[in-house]
Amino acid sequence: MAARGRLRSTPIRVRIGVHRGVVVARDGDFFGRNVALAARVATQADGGETLVSDELREALLDSTEFVFSDPREATLKGFAGSQTLWRVEALVSKDAEPEPGALRPRLLPRRRG
Repeated sequence: MAARGRLRSTPIRVRIGVHRGVVVARDGDFFGRNVALAARVATQADGGETLVSDELREALLDSTEFVFSDPREATLKGFAGSQTLWRVEALVSKDAEPEPGALRPRLLPRRRG
């Protein structure tokens, strides 16, 4: 029973990797190169850290809801060349003032069709 209590009090630090692109959806699951790239991005993150691909960061450049920092180059298994990955520093309230020099992208509307 003591082990169970320790597990409940041990913080879990999840690594998150995000990329964007076309995927294959089948029976409630997703497949394809873009899914694989997102998984590889996640392997580069530390616990409690969210990393995004350069392609996703570029798509969000006008957003005011995210702050990106700490660009890093990484070689990802199964992908040629190096990839630039960005740390998501904060999710920001739309009413918050940006910090000087912070990169503040905005979410783009989802395309239909």
